[in-house]
Amino acid sequence: MSGWIGGASKQGLVPMLGFVGSRRTEKDGKTLWEYQGPLFGLFAEKPERLATGKYYNLLGATVWIDKFSSLLLKGRTLTVKKVGGPEPKDQLVLDNVPEDYVQTALRESAGCGS
Repeated sequence: MSGWIGGASKQGLVPMLGFVGSRRTEKDGKTLWEYQGPLFGLFAEKPERLATGKYYNLLGATVWIDKFSSLLLKGRTLTVKKVGGPEPKDQLVLDNVPEDYVQTALRESAGCGS
């Protein structure tokens, strides 16, 4: 990870961790697999395109995490888990969250949560 972060920084990009949603693979109109829990990804973004958020230490590396991703991560453990098919790949996920976890976080981030 440190090599990737260093490469992004040399290009003038900011390494960031962000929510990417759920994933599904379909073939011939049929769902082969689906993961409905929150998935996260590592990206590199131009500094002027960063949304509200701040820098965090992620395993010794400095990364930007936007406000919504930070809300999803609060009090949770980000885990690497094999997801997908037919050949599962390592993905960054939040495991063991309620089915409506993302929708609840969306309401809270909009100021509608209790």
